[in-house]
Amino acid sequence: MKSYCNIRSIANWFPLRKLSNTHFTKNRTALQLSLIISAGALLAACSSSSPSAAPHKIHKKTVSVKVIPAPKALLSAAPPQPDGSAWVLSGTSTAKTITDIDLSNGKTISAVGIDPNADSLAESSTGILVVGIATTKTGAVQLLNSSTGAMETTIPVGAPVKDLAFGSNGTTLYVLNGNTTSESITTIDTATKKVGNTFGTSLGTISISTDPSQSAIWGLGANGTVNEQGLPNGGVAITAFPTGNPGISITTSPTNGTVYVLKGTPAGSNIAVISPVTDAIETVLPAAAGSIALATSVNGRTLYDFVGTPSVGNIQEIALPPSGK
Repeated sequence: MKSYCNIRSIANWFPLRKLSNTHFTKNRTALQLSLIISAGALLAACSSSSPSAAPHKIHKKTVSVKVIPAPKALLSAAPPQPDGSAWVLSGTSTAKTITDIDLSNGKTISAVGIDPNADSLAESSTGILVVGIATTKTGAVQLLNSSTGAMETTIPVGAPVKDLAFGSNGTTLYVLNGNTTSESITTIDTATKKVGNTFGTSLGTISISTDPSQSAIWGLGANGTVNEQGLPNGGVAITAFPTGNPGISITTSPTNGTVYVLKGTPAGSNIAVISPVTDAIETVLPAAAGSIALATSVNGRTLYDFVGTPSVGNIQEIALPPSGK
């Protein structure tokens, strides 16, 4: 894999879109397409002039968006399940709730109070629901009943939890945990409830996601740098490249491994679509102001942008065009 020297300059040039949390207007859609085309042209030109980067085609994609109601103050979200539902975490520093939402209509299936130290949420393709816990100095993972949200088991880890990601086998959980001086990724077998190996990762990593083959794990730094580490061979470094500062969330397609990076500020964000083969930004999609997390559907055809502020909460369902279109 190759690192592209042009990615940071283009990602920082591309305007952070301020999109409505309620709907997209026709004029905004036209502006969005114009910005994507402009970014694509600049990326193509810069790539062709770089001695270390082979020219690559930039796909110009349009998107349609459906806005789904969700609790305000969203903090984290689990990937959608095959039945069309998704758990989300919301709340304040003193009170947290997990809510199971029917993505077809935005209706609440169930809502359960959770540990106020919860800061991350994940659910496997086999229906294992977990919450990450972070106090000032300690961390743990709570395994929950995916139907009721009731806590079943608590598994301590070495440091406060920052993010969670399941492997494609549906049982191996990767736990990003750390403090201001070091960070690591700990594996947990959720079937046996045993902690496995732990390996270091880049300081400042805030979000992780595994590839479909479970042979690598992607990490996103707060500065927008993406790191890829090998699995299960001790997390050996594979590649690292910038995508634009600051980073918010990273996810990968379960079908083709495409990497989606949410970046920006609370006022406006965008999503870099990255080829896992070339490490090149293929296009940039708009994201709503207040975006806090990304997730993909089971079939890889839909991207979910979770939006959360103290006064707003919703899920932006983005229909992705077929690959190469």
